[in-house]
Amino acid sequence: MWFVRFAVILLLPAPGLAFSAKEWKKVVSDNFELFTTEGDSDAKRAIEYFERVRGFFVQALNMTPVSVNRVRLLAFSSEKEYLPYKPVETAFAYYLPTPDRDYIVMQTIDDKLFEVAAHEYVHLLVKHSGIKLPVWLNEGLADLYSNMRPVGNKIEVGNVLTTGRSYTLSQMKWLPLSTILNVQHDSPEYNERNRASIFYAQSWAMVHMLKIGQEYGPRSPEFFQLIFNGKGAQEAFQTVYGKNLGQVEKDLQAYTRQDRPYVAMYDARLIKKVENVRLGPADPADAQLALAHVLNHTRKREEAAKLITKLRTEYPSNVEVHEAFGYNKLVNDDAAAREAFGRATELGSKNARMYRDYAYLLYNAGPAERPKAVEALRKALALEPGYMDARYNLASMLVSLERYGEAHSELAVVTKVTPERAYWFFRTMAFCQVKLKAFDEAKKTALRAQSLAKDLKESNDIAQLIKYIDYATNTPQQQVQSATVRAPVAAAGPDGPIDTPTLRRKVDERTIASVDERRAVKNDLPEKMGTFELLDCRKDRAVVYLRDSKGEKSIFVIEDPTLVRVEQKGTNTTVELNCGPQKALVIVGYSPKADSTTGSIGVVRSITFE
Repeated sequence: MWFVRFAVILLLPAPGLAFSAKEWKKVVSDNFELFTTEGDSDAKRAIEYFERVRGFFVQALNMTPVSVNRVRLLAFSSEKEYLPYKPVETAFAYYLPTPDRDYIVMQTIDDKLFEVAAHEYVHLLVKHSGIKLPVWLNEGLADLYSNMRPVGNKIEVGNVLTTGRSYTLSQMKWLPLSTILNVQHDSPEYNERNRASIFYAQSWAMVHMLKIGQEYGPRSPEFFQLIFNGKGAQEAFQTVYGKNLGQVEKDLQAYTRQDRPYVAMYDARLIKKVENVRLGPADPADAQLALAHVLNHTRKREEAAKLITKLRTEYPSNVEVHEAFGYNKLVNDDAAAREAFGRATELGSKNARMYRDYAYLLYNAGPAERPKAVEALRKALALEPGYMDARYNLASMLVSLERYGEAHSELAVVTKVTPERAYWFFRTMAFCQVKLKAFDEAKKTALRAQSLAKDLKESNDIAQLIKYIDYATNTPQQQVQSATVRAPVAAAGPDGPIDTPTLRRKVDERTIASVDERRAVKNDLPEKMGTFELLDCRKDRAVVYLRDSKGEKSIFVIEDPTLVRVEQKGTNTTVELNCGPQKALVIVGYSPKADSTTGSIGVVRSITFE
């Protein structure tokens, strides 16, 4: 049976923690840069592998990540060297997105390099796609494509892996499919080695059956589209295949017992010769800074702080050192982060993400600093004109500063709006036109927003603005002038003024729980009390910034607003959250979960306003 023909390759635990004293090399190609302590031939082989993997996804699937900087690779020469940078017990390589670039970190360059390269590069592609996949699907896809190999003029995908997934499936007790489908990044099944092996193996087998299996494969695009649209796997299986989880699990077990695996063939070729590869000694500051970035974004902030502080003394004119120091301090010291980002700005930083984060710090520092915040966002857009998060935040900031003409100009250059941003975009544009007294244009824009309203609250909100536009169009300006302050903000109160972006919480019958059920969950969660300073609404999540009575900052993420209970203490009143600066005493209930991208310590489950 094909699933039992390969043995597991066991990796022994490593002793001790130590920074590498070996000489670091740097290898650069068109799309990657590699820092490593391995030999020259292994270093060149590694970067060539990554270029070939990238070439496959560009040719076969037309998938190209949008990135200003090269992907940065780090490869150590032993498990002992790698151990200080290992985020969890089960990670022998991992993908790490940071504000300025993507990292892929590997324990060593060995015979499994090609599988590692493809696996982690799939995670990078998923991140850049903006699609939030369940963990089982993300890991299963990464495994599926990790053993591609050339066969004539095509690429074969789907053969058995050298990582021992097949042996694991044959030897270990399977987890219930319902468990697999609900594993999160903080679940024991993902983080503990004795549980993670069967989770990875079953995830790989499931995706293999869905993508390549004769019964499931033809309709898998429909299945995956439902997942992309936010449907649960159980519902998607029933909708597409007419099967419950028990039936799917039986099919999967039978699928893994076949004599030979199915494979998929793609019309593509792996690049034979990789051009423009340059190898030489790494600049000591660059190598140490790369290590500091990895420490900082794997929650080892104290170790990172020591290294970055040393580098800041040794290399006071290095822009990236000051940026790294700012991100290290961003968690609990806004003043230090602001100072570091300011120094990076003076030195000519080219990091658009840093300018966006610097703008938040400046805005929160008070009215005197807010014009500088605007300029920081303008700098981000000068570096990356397509950086929509910076543009939308700039427009919101300009509206809050009553600079409506400038806000309108920022939105007017946008040619494509994502569905999740569409209502906010046209509503904000209409409000700016109202303030500029362009009532005819405001009416057209407001009607466009009305057609995009996703719920009753948004429908009522835009109806009030349209009502005001009609009033202003047919009323002498002197009377309108006296009404302009109150008519557009009729929805003020818990919902905030109409020009404030709001974190919308869609009502979905699949996620509705009773108040009693949510409170029961809330009572079992850890909590933090403090001043709610900022709600940063991003494309795939929202980020909550909280500062306690000692001045220490905590960061949390909201992954799914429908699962967050937001209420006023002592009442049954549910409150909507407005994106942007906040100023309220709250208690945040959360599920602990470290997120290196945002620096958060947990996922928000409840917010209670005191």
